[in-house]
Amino acid sequence: RSPPEYSLNFNTILQRQSSANKQKIRGRVRKMLQGGIQLTVTIVPAVAYALVVSRVPALNRWPWVGDPLLGIIVFFFMGFIVLPHSAFTTPVSVTPMPFAPAILIHMFGFGLPIALVIQRGWARSRNAGL
Repeated sequence: RSPPEYSLNFNTILQRQSSANKQKIRGRVRKMLQGGIQLTVTIVPAVAYALVVSRVPALNRWPWVGDPLLGIIVFFFMGFIVLPHSAFTTPVSVTPMPFAPAILIHMFGFGLPIALVIQRGWARSRNAGL
């Protein structure tokens, strides 16, 4: 006699739940995936910027130069590569953001914090002798 197999399969779990619970589980899983994707979209450019800064120290000395560059690169990468290949659609009730505010937000709301955090991290590692 073989021992029973214990496997956790998402479909098996859903089959054992009521329809209301199934919707809650699917919603939670969807939110977790969206959060993971958003985190990845933020961490990957930060790591890439840190790698570039390790090779081009001038960007680290002047984060006000590096951050707009990072923001512009991320803006165009997202706008021309990621979004066209995704299932993203703008709802009819939402007006797309004008170009200038969108790029400024990417430059100073996304790029600047990353550049300043990287600069501080490099300064701490240099002071610690790493």
